Amino acid sequence: MNNIVHKLKTLVLNEAFGGVLLIVCTLLALLVQNGSFSEHYREFLNLKVGFSVGEFELNKPFLLWINDGLISIFFFAIGLELKKEFLHGDFKNPKNIVLPFMAALGGILIPAMLFALVNIGDAYTLKGWAIPTATDTAFALAILMMCGKHIPSSLKIFLLSLAIFDDVGAILIIAIFYTTKLSIVAFVVAGLAILVMLILNLLGITRKSFYFICSVILWISVLKSGVHATLAGIVTAFFIPMQTKNGEAFLEEIYESLKFWIAFIILPLFAF
Repeated sequence: MNNIVHKLKTLVLNEAFGGVLLIVCTLLALLVQNGSFSEHYREFLNLKVGFSVGEFELNKPFLLWINDGLISIFFFAIGLELKKEFLHGDFKNPKNIVLPFMAALGGILIPAMLFALVNIGDAYTLKGWAIPTATDTAFALAILMMCGKHIPSSLKIFLLSLAIFDDVGAILIIAIFYTTKLSIVAFVVAGLAILVMLILNLLGITRKSFYFICSVILWISVLKSGVHATLAGIVTAFFIPMQTKNGEAFLEEIYESLKFWIAFIILPLFAF
């Protein structure tokens, strides 16, 4: 019995297993969506979940809590990994950032231009030129996870940074070209949350609760601003201190604590 438990534990802790689980959940979602339970499936995803405090109310579909909420944690973890690279890894040399940035730029411009060329005679369809510019970072990571340790870390960092640049580009495109109502008040609140995290970082404060509260305020304000809320996860990551004042690996501890939840809860939920 102990041998079976040990094998199951080894399997679950295997990085590749998370990628396989994501693909399995995707296939299950396709079966449900195209089966007899599709109507109930859509009703569940559109179920409103939220809370209110005084006059403030946040009541969104369950699908949004996954796509904009839980996935923000995923982008937060990617941001932490990239911050390590900027401070102590390959990206410490600014020249190494150019390649993934240019690759992301090409991944935005070329699909948009091809879409425009194909639909140049249809003014209505042409409005969707931004659709092919987005990269599904979660599934890109799933493929990396399935490869496990068989790919070099430099390739992993390149693909993650490319995906982040591409995602930020897609968010900016939506904000500039497709969002009609941007909330200035929400942007101000987001700016204040960022300022507080900057001060906490400069003072070397490593209380997780402080950063958590600021990140929640930032996430809500970005969501209310009209910009894709996953941006809050990326921004928050870059204000997390690398170490405590005692020299303990603060950022690494947070990153490691999130890996299980992202691989086996957040990404499978996102896929399903």
